[in-house]
Amino acid sequence: MKVYVMLTVDLNNNVPQSTRTAFYEQLKIAHWRRLKLTTTWIATFQDGITPQQAIAISKNDVAVAAKATGIRDYEACAIPSYQPPVQWVGNQ
Repeated sequence: MKVYVMLTVDLNNNVPQSTRTAFYEQLKIAHWRRLKLTTTWIATFQDGITPQQAIAISKNDVAVAAKATGIRDYEACAIPSYQPPVQWVGNQ
């Protein structure tokens, strides 16, 4: 069964836009897809990966992106699930 991880990452200390963009590119290289929500990402992991392994990989992917872009101060939150997240847009 595939594991989906929804991840949100806040980059602290007024990270310049160019560094933020480079960080996002690093996550894309690690196969994360950015949702329309500003700092929310999703990745799909192959069958056989446990939720615990998916979280460990997620932590590593964020750490690699942070190191590659010189970001030292960030906060992240992730939740694994066997169901993909549901996203919607309200148009008023």
